Amino acid sequence: MKTEAKLILAILATSLLAGCADRAPSEAEVIEEIQQLKVNDWPEIYATKDGERLDEFLANDFVLIAGGAVSPKNDEVAWLKNPGDWQQPADFSYEVEDVILIADDAAIVFGQGRSTRTNEAGLPCAHTYWSSNTLRRVNGTWKPVTSHVSDAKCEPL
Repeated sequence: MKTEAKLILAILATSLLAGCADRAPSEAEVIEEIQQLKVNDWPEIYATKDGERLDEFLANDFVLIAGGAVSPKNDEVAWLKNPGDWQQPADFSYEVEDVILIADDAAIVFGQGRSTRTNEAGLPCAHTYWSSNTLRRVNGTWKPVTSHVSDAKCEPL
């Protein structure tokens, strides 16, 4: 009897775990995943200057819209592979304002980036910018398709 009970419990546990693996993530879980990508994963790629990881991270048709120009993925990856003396500020942070799920496999995330930097005169300043990103889920992985950066400024401290 004990052996049968253990076998039944093992079968139930296996079927429950299999059912969980097939379960679609909830809206809250999707939003959390996108926030993690934007707040932690993306900045980490830049902080470590990992051009190979950026190449894998971005969608193949990615475009950056910033500073009055549009740049394709290849330009951004090439820059990160050879950024000169650029360093991501140690106090860089990104705060997500909202995540909008526009389809099962498409989303927009927007918010504000902040850090302390030096301006053109070499003086410390509080750098802020707004950005929005369009994301597409490809084979279960969210990929940035666009990044639009606007209202970047560096107010003297």
